[in-house]
Amino acid sequence: MTLHSEGHLGGLVRTEAAGFRLEDAFSLIQLEEMAREGEIAEAILPPETGVRYMPRAVVSPEQEVRVKNGAPVRIEGGVPCSGCYVRLVSEAGSFLAVGIESEPAENRVVRPVVVF
Repeated sequence: MTLHSEGHLGGLVRTEAAGFRLEDAFSLIQLEEMAREGEIAEAILPPETGVRYMPRAVVSPEQEVRVKNGAPVRIEGGVPCSGCYVRLVSEAGSFLAVGIESEPAENRVVRPVVVF
């Protein structure tokens, strides 16, 4: 079906992206005011917030040392997808790194690509 009409878009506002909502955001003016008042830390989210959609893989204390040094680790039980990015966390729940699973999936090896 063709509408045989023309149109244009005068503006577009993204209200949500990757779980971040517009109503939770700070304006630049708010951030400047918070910085002047020494309260800017209240606006900073933990790094894991931006990757919470990624599958999570828990590493042992021995593997934690390897991850912190950027070395690949074998994930027991594997990760839910082949070649996907995963959050690597310690047994205590601390966010350590973002890694990518090596292919083929049966290897279950994850290589850290960004370490925190």
